[in-house]
Amino acid sequence: MRLSHMRKYLLSVFLWLALTGSGLTQCDSMTLSEAGSLLNRDTFYNLREQALRHMDSCLWSMAKKGETIPKNIPELFELHAPDSSFTLYSYRFRVHSALFSYRAILKKQDNTYLLKKDSVNKDDLNKNMRYSQDNWYGAIYFNLIDKKISGKNYYFLFGYRDLDARENQKLIDVLWFDDNGEPQLGASHFDLPNFENALRFYFNYGEMGAAKLNYDPYKNLILKDHLIVSVVNGIPVLLPDGSYEALEWKKKKWRYIEKVYDEVLEEAPRPVPLKRDKKDLFGNDIK
Repeated sequence: MRLSHMRKYLLSVFLWLALTGSGLTQCDSMTLSEAGSLLNRDTFYNLREQALRHMDSCLWSMAKKGETIPKNIPELFELHAPDSSFTLYSYRFRVHSALFSYRAILKKQDNTYLLKKDSVNKDDLNKNMRYSQDNWYGAIYFNLIDKKISGKNYYFLFGYRDLDARENQKLIDVLWFDDNGEPQLGASHFDLPNFENALRFYFNYGEMGAAKLNYDPYKNLILKDHLIVSVVNGIPVLLPDGSYEALEWKKKKWRYIEKVYDEVLEEAPRPVPLKRDKKDLFGNDIK
């Protein structure tokens, strides 16, 4: 057995002993942190699955009971509505290298909703389809902003999905609540190329890239990496080229800006895509 494999094996055994030693019966910060650290680790499937069961059980139970979910749990993304009307938790579980399972818990003051999707593929996100907790597509959400439109609150969610071994996906979806207070995903507040009057916006990009899609409060714009086709291992994929596009909020819709001219590039533009290493999973600058 190679040394690197031996280290992974010993680490897995140590983590397994730590989890089974704690019994994974207590829903506290320690056991949730242990479980979260294993969800996407390169280790045994049954150990990751045990961690997922613990996360599922504890987070759902705590949310339903109104208990405080500990902060800084690995792999758990926590978003709060600016108007304090809800908290959204999302996380993912690595089934294998090219397949992930997703969970989200939406906690309102008067109810709690579980969203669950066991796998994803490129074809199961429809730009014109409304989704709910019963037919969710699966994603992790890393940011949100809100807009009040005709007296109703809409929350624009920034999400990420692992598609397969070659591509990932970024998206902006619209969360709102119907007359019964039930969560709905999708609303026609986009006027973008190929997404005119669509209910959400998304794009795919190469797995080795870190494509940006996020709101910039200083510019009051959504910034997006401009993508160009590059051939990687004989397969064409889209990767960032070092420049930015933007989405601007005008007349109750996000509208396209082709070029953000005052954006300073880290390097001069090149004829091939840049891989900007100082980016996190979502394409944001690492400070």
